[in-house]
Amino acid sequence: MLARLIHTFENKITRKQVTIQLNFNGVCPPQQMQFFIAADERLLFSMLSNLLINAIEASNSGTSIAVNLEHQQQTILTICNSGTVPVAVRTDFFEKYKTYGKQGGTGLGTYSAKLMADAMGFKIGMETSDIEHSTQVWLHIPLG
Repeated sequence: MLARLIHTFENKITRKQVTIQLNFNGVCPPQQMQFFIAADERLLFSMLSNLLINAIEASNSGTSIAVNLEHQQQTILTICNSGTVPVAVRTDFFEKYKTYGKQGGTGLGTYSAKLMADAMGFKIGMETSDIEHSTQVWLHIPLG
């Protein structure tokens, strides 16, 4: 699904001049590797689409977006990109109609991602660092 998402947004990725790096437990996975998550496929695809689009649009040109999947005692998926979330929307990042400086933005991307995460029993959050000039959106996905 992650490869399909990247392919779906190939034009945006190219225009923005960013790269996407996939990691599984800290290493680049084999191309045909599959990992299954107990979730509704359409909701999962839509949720990840919203989060990946946000990361692409918020990233600086020439940077890399890391999509990390960690599977140990629990499954954690993180999407990390360069750039920080503006202070004005940090506390309301997952709220309806919250957008900042994006022409044509509706403020529904992260809001709908949160609704979908909640519907699937996932926990979702965001951390942004002014020091590292980066943002990370994370999903805690229950096992099985």
